[in-house]
Amino acid sequence: MRSTPLKNRSKATGTPLLSGGAWTPHDLRRSGATMMAELGVLSEIIERCLNHVEMNRMKRTYQRHEYRSEQKTAWQLLGNRLEALLNLNETMTPQ
Repeated sequence: MRSTPLKNRSKATGTPLLSGGAWTPHDLRRSGATMMAELGVLSEIIERCLNHVEMNRMKRTYQRHEYRSEQKTAWQLLGNRLEALLNLNETMTPQ
């Protein structure tokens, strides 16, 4: 266990302290899922990326495909989008 808190995190919860306030892990998951949807990722793949359990019992029982390659693509799309946003922020920041 760490004896010192990670930098830029709340001591109480470990929540990242980012501009705009404290963000919870749920906030980051929701933002990532929203961005994936905006990038055209299918809802079913987003749910798999979030590790949500299929609510439909029949689908959960009979459709066992894990969509690993589709999940990998979704994570790559999100990563590329985040990198683009970071690069945009760097170019727009006054020197």
